[in-house]
Amino acid sequence: MEDRARYDLQIYRGTDYRKTMTFKIDGDPIDLTNYTIAAQIRKSENAESLVAAFTFDTEPTAGRTTMGLDAETTAEIDPGVYFWDLKLIDGTGVTDVWIYGKVVISGRVTV
Repeated sequence: MEDRARYDLQIYRGTDYRKTMTFKIDGDPIDLTNYTIAAQIRKSENAESLVAAFTFDTEPTAGRTTMGLDAETTAEIDPGVYFWDLKLIDGTGVTDVWIYGKVVISGRVTV
């Protein structure tokens, strides 16, 4: 993977967050059957401590996954700017970052 995509996230504290994405190479979906997907939020790009880890609901042969955080998890994150990335790890252990960016956690207005 040569070109990593930058994608910034906007998450409202105390709400569920879901984002569906399809992974493709040369326009064709990647079969994710033998892949592990991992994505995390941290306060800075090299921070040791984890703020949150996304969960995944994947349709492997379609190359599609939905990553998410539940409302209980987002409620625990203080408003502010954080960083995230998403890795695909193939069956042989090769790890590649596909997406990265900032995460803005906003406080709720409507309770």
